[in-house]
Amino acid sequence: MKNMILSAFLSALLISGSVFAGPTAYLKGGKTTVVLSEEFVGALGALGVTPSAIKNGKLNLKKGEVSFRIPAGAVDVETLAGDIFHTGGLGLGVPGIQVSLLNFIISTTEVPVLTGLAAVNGDVVARIPLFNLTLAPDAVDTSKRNKLMVGPVDVTLTAVAAETLNEVFDVDAFTPDFPIGTAYVSTRIKNVLDGPDDDEGDDD
Repeated sequence: MKNMILSAFLSALLISGSVFAGPTAYLKGGKTTVVLSEEFVGALGALGVTPSAIKNGKLNLKKGEVSFRIPAGAVDVETLAGDIFHTGGLGLGVPGIQVSLLNFIISTTEVPVLTGLAAVNGDVVARIPLFNLTLAPDAVDTSKRNKLMVGPVDVTLTAVAAETLNEVFDVDAFTPDFPIGTAYVSTRIKNVLDGPDDDEGDDD
């Protein structure tokens, strides 16, 4: 039964628009790793912007990648509607200005997108859509027991994030769909639970 559910989960990730709800898969542990694009790394260098990891985030400049831990998540196995939560964040700084992008959420309830809290010099501005996510056709792997792996996923800058970064750093270097990198998600399927029966709670 579990293999059938995971197979449905795999198929559902590649098909959008389903209106039927299915069992909920609860996720816990693992991480999302983003291999940063040469364009993004080059733009940061040209602008004198220094990247840094925040708390549970990890940045490896030699490998050109950043990763964030996954404490929890939940998705519908048929529609993939749900969220994957992350801790930590990414800092982007120049003298006198520090932009912090924190507590990322991968949301698949509509168009796949990664949102994050944006803060400037310690003051939270808002939660904004940061990156658009585009999955490769064979991006999902559930071959390992109780494990969900997704990737490669193309990560590009949203129009809102591009405008925000340009305004904060007083530049025009960032544009919508600017390539940020390629993401890989690796997390555990903690359990899969069916929802309550339709007639639960009836008085008849």
